[in-house]
Amino acid sequence: MEKLACVILAAGQGKRMNRKDIPKVLNTVLGKPMVQYVVELALNVGSEKVIVVIGHQGEKVKEALAQFPVEFVWQHEQLGTGHAVLQAAPLLRQFDGNTLVLYGDVPLLRAETIENLLETHRKTQADLTLLTTELDDSTGYGHIIRDKNGKIVAIVEDKDATPEQKAIKEINPGIYIFKTHWLLEFLPKLSNQNVQGEYYLTDMVDLFQKNGRRIETYTTPDSLEIMGVNTVEHLKFVERILLERKI
Repeated sequence: MEKLACVILAAGQGKRMNRKDIPKVLNTVLGKPMVQYVVELALNVGSEKVIVVIGHQGEKVKEALAQFPVEFVWQHEQLGTGHAVLQAAPLLRQFDGNTLVLYGDVPLLRAETIENLLETHRKTQADLTLLTTELDDSTGYGHIIRDKNGKIVAIVEDKDATPEQKAIKEINPGIYIFKTHWLLEFLPKLSNQNVQGEYYLTDMVDLFQKNGRRIETYTTPDSLEIMGVNTVEHLKFVERILLERKI
């Protein structure tokens, strides 16, 4: 079985959270920092190398995760998700296997979902496999565009979508598994020629597509587990879901 590395994006500030004294990913859910759920998930699915990308108050994240076998890299400027993963590239250059990308503010994601994503990636020998799900209200997400054979051909951001594309309920939560050598090949080719001037990891799908690399998807039926925590209300909701799982 191919080896697995995991890059966890955890550099965000969390401006809409009440706590200014800690970075977003250290807000607690049932008494545990959000990012700890994600680190434990990465280890539970067999990641041999876990790299946490830190930024705002990053020293506090390092301290909170001191007991875990993880490495840290800094993203000093917040220039997008693609730029964040690029900071981990030097630690992946000698790694022969697959690289999973997760987010430190998505604590509901289940191990079995990532295992299914991994199984799809390995069985199909894909170069890139992304998680998708369906939402009744997909406003604000990237919509998954497929051809008549069901193959993914593009992700169209909501702001750029036509009315027909906006009606597509299958969305991209931003969770990917890459063959590491292709990830490292294409990361430096990301462009920031967009409204925000940022490097988006989503654009890797287009790069892989245009360069003839194989892309597959795994769709989770549980759309709640891809929920990112951006507000105090989200934090309370996530805590309720985790409590229900324990019952």
